[in-house]
Amino acid sequence: YTLRPILRWALALMWLFSGLAGLRPGVIAVWAPAMAVFGLTPYLAGALLYAACALDLAIGAALVAGYRVRAVALLSLAVIAGFTAAVTVAAPGLWLDPLGPLAKNLPAFAATCVLAALARDR
Repeated sequence: YTLRPILRWALALMWLFSGLAGLRPGVIAVWAPAMAVFGLTPYLAGALLYAACALDLAIGAALVAGYRVRAVALLSLAVIAGFTAAVTVAAPGLWLDPLGPLAKNLPAFAATCVLAALARDR
């Protein structure tokens, strides 16, 4: 049972940092061309980026608060899977990026599966 809070806090920090990282200046300039693969204009790509950041921050905040941890973990799994699939289509080269922006999703997915299995929502 000591693993549950460690996983919850580690994943919460990952989501919070991810949400904040997307709000840095210049991120839209990198993000918009990748989203053009899906036919999104730079304006819509920017709106999607801010929505994704808000979702990341909300997931992180919910995990910090311990709010419906299992449900939030299941939502996290859907977000990780959706993001990974979309970015794989838009920018498959990121799988080979030395900093691993997509490769990190594999252990994050596994850790979130464990958290979902350990969590007990009331």
